[in-house]
Amino acid sequence: MRLRRLALFPGVALLLAAAGLAAASDVLELTDDNFESRVSDTGSAGLMLVEFFAPWCGHCKRLAPEYEAAATRLKGIVPLAKVDCTANTNTCNKYGVSGYPTLKIFRDGEEAGAYDGPRTADGIVSHLKKQAGSASVPLRTEEEFKKFISDKDASVVGFFDDLFSEAHSEFLKAASNLRDNYRFAHTNVKSLVNEYDDNGEGIILFRPSHLTNKFEDKTVAYTERKMTSGKIKKVIQENIFGICPHMTEDNKDLIQGKDLLIAYYDVDYEKNAKGSNYWRNRPTRTMFYAHFVLSKRGYLAKIWLAAHRDKRLTKAHVLECNLERSMESITLPKVKTALRTLGRLLLGVVRIYHRKAKYLLADSNEAFIKIKMAFLSGIVNLPEENREAAYNAITLPEEFHDFNQPLPDLGDIDAAQQFSLNQCRVVEITRREEVENISILQENEFGDFGKGGC
Repeated sequence: MRLRRLALFPGVALLLAAAGLAAASDVLELTDDNFESRVSDTGSAGLMLVEFFAPWCGHCKRLAPEYEAAATRLKGIVPLAKVDCTANTNTCNKYGVSGYPTLKIFRDGEEAGAYDGPRTADGIVSHLKKQAGSASVPLRTEEEFKKFISDKDASVVGFFDDLFSEAHSEFLKAASNLRDNYRFAHTNVKSLVNEYDDNGEGIILFRPSHLTNKFEDKTVAYTERKMTSGKIKKVIQENIFGICPHMTEDNKDLIQGKDLLIAYYDVDYEKNAKGSNYWRNRPTRTMFYAHFVLSKRGYLAKIWLAAHRDKRLTKAHVLECNLERSMESITLPKVKTALRTLGRLLLGVVRIYHRKAKYLLADSNEAFIKIKMAFLSGIVNLPEENREAAYNAITLPEEFHDFNQPLPDLGDIDAAQQFSLNQCRVVEITRREEVENISILQENEFGDFGKGGC
């Protein structure tokens, strides 16, 4: 009997350990009774992530350890909660839960939208840290600014003299829409504003320092004249990753949606940054030439096409080419260019110049012929009755009746009346002197006024 009791002790110990683990969970359990009150208790973060699950769901069971680990790492920063939809159907029906697990973000007690981020512990932590607080981080010192842009991910910073301006408001709208994927900050520190933008308001995209290369600039400035959230989002999304981005678990969904060539190799920017960049520069060089030389939008695309397939260029393409800018790009390239490539580009310039001169000569000859035809004798487009203008249409009438009137006799003119026409009456230009209301003339406390003296 004693042995049987001893044999039960390991099972009891396991049950107690499991109960201890359940009690130590950092995931809040919400019910129909306390959901409304607890979901508003988000602390300084202002948001809460809620998982709607079913105990029998296999996907929910696989998510549980990752969700628990994320809740532990985010404890005191962003609370994580869960709702058992088999026992709390009212809450799940209210928020339209139709599949499991469903994750939703709540801000200040109100549903802010579905959670579409990664479902690993690292991904959840990274995603919610970006969601917590303001969409754009305020930078109050130069040290905070340097620390912010030194992150491993790209940074977008707005520089504004006036943090209540319309431009700053549009920047915050764009930051709120893109906060799930990118990092935003703003500052009104005078030295930083003057350094990065002379106009008192500007936006700069800072690429990560470990991805710096000679094929693209370290920063990208917002150059549109007016700031709108739509234009800001477009500039960021087109330039955030650069020519050859580093694909990670967090950004793979964003990158895979683009038309890119992906190179897979052993990337390690913590232990071997130099080696990783060595191999990264190979596709970067290829993408640089593809973007600036071979692509349809590249400023040397027409030049390259003229060098290799001259017949494919239309007259409109030739006339659009800016030879001055093209020659500047060829003679002063951003990167070292092979002599053979430069030779082909110069050949394209010569061919386009030849085509432009040819078109100019043809247009001049056509204009000359039209001018000659217009002035040939005997070629008149007017009908016969309209070839000679009517006399009345080109002649002014001769009417001199005003000059035939006799002048008046000088003796009949009243000179005094003529001179008084422009004179004013005395009453109109003289101020009336009303002295009967002056009190000094009505009182006798000063004696006889005007008699005697001081």
